[in-house]
Amino acid sequence: MKVLIIGPYAPHGQVGAIRMISLSRYLIEKGHTVTVLCLSEKVLKEMDPKGLSAAVPDGVKIIPYDVMHTCNSIMKKNMINQKECCGALVSLLEKQEFDVALISGGPFYQFKASSLLKQKGIPFIVDYRDLHISSPEKRKRKGLLNKIKFGISYPVRFFQEYNCIRRANVITVVAPEMRENISTYFHISKEKIQVAYNGFDDAVLRNIDIKKSDNQVLTIGYFGKLMYYNRDLTAMLFEAIDKINNDGLKVKLLHIGPANDSVYEFFELHQIKGNQWYKCLGQKEYRKGIELLSTCDAYALEYAYPEGPGTKVFDYIFLNKPIIGVLKPGISLEKLLAKFDNAFICHSVEEINTALQTLLAGDVKVLIDSQDSQSVIYDYSRSKQNKHFEELMENISLRRKYYDDK
Repeated sequence: MKVLIIGPYAPHGQVGAIRMISLSRYLIEKGHTVTVLCLSEKVLKEMDPKGLSAAVPDGVKIIPYDVMHTCNSIMKKNMINQKECCGALVSLLEKQEFDVALISGGPFYQFKASSLLKQKGIPFIVDYRDLHISSPEKRKRKGLLNKIKFGISYPVRFFQEYNCIRRANVITVVAPEMRENISTYFHISKEKIQVAYNGFDDAVLRNIDIKKSDNQVLTIGYFGKLMYYNRDLTAMLFEAIDKINNDGLKVKLLHIGPANDSVYEFFELHQIKGNQWYKCLGQKEYRKGIELLSTCDAYALEYAYPEGPGTKVFDYIFLNKPIIGVLKPGISLEKLLAKFDNAFICHSVEEINTALQTLLAGDVKVLIDSQDSQSVIYDYSRSKQNKHFEELMENISLRRKYYDDK
């Protein structure tokens, strides 16, 4: 197949780009050709100079374009960026033909590209990493003026999204709850919506050197940004660890990710002895980070976002060790963790303390306690998800060829 991907991409190294980088690498390895229409490195450097940590896989053809990224009006910026993206796509489609395409959202100004793909008869997938207008959280506005502004812009926001998914051959999402949301909100058949988790990157982790834990005390690993997404949930984790260590060091927290001054400020403000049990190794390249993480006895995460499960949980699943999830009740990640034998779902300091006491007892060593654990783990790999994408693409591409022949 000749595949076109429209979305975030290398050298940007954040979640959205990584999802598309992994998919494109997989498709190239399977013998397909892949072209990616994405933001130029010049624009990415202006937008996120510290985020350019990824490389373009061999064999992928990049078509970069520039956008204006500073504007005093979000709606005006959206319309300008939409025009810039579509202009680049028109030029590309004049020179090349494609069997199938994928639009990765967000940014959501790219959704207008769906009309051009439809005009050319190119079947396509719309891939959601996050919900947009259908998210109750994202529709919330504080203050009367902001509510009025949102109400005025709502029709444009709604139809930008609705027109794209209506034209799409398939919609993919990163969690089952997102499937329910989009189906209900836009009155789209569930049959059109497929789940493709983010997953751990098994291609990058192939033949990784997994270390054995030889820790003198229970060591909890944390991967990624700490005390960044939800301060209150992180504070609960800190409080529980500090309490359990009051009469002697029993638990350590090993943080592999960017250092955060807020962590140390919190320790000082609340007179927590974090310097005794907390250590930050800094941000590491993905494979090295997982190697370091493998030395831990269990893992922790905190999460409050309602619709998706995040990404670090999949890296923890790969390592198959117990997980302490400090969560907002009822969210998507809670439902995912509930599937595993030794994932502790915690909503309070007391529940975190109970989880730590269970781990300290020494009887719980793995996340999945069954003979088919490797099969279960593989289900959450990027290769498994990418294979699903490939099958969807081949299916809609074959349908197009069938009707063209008729």
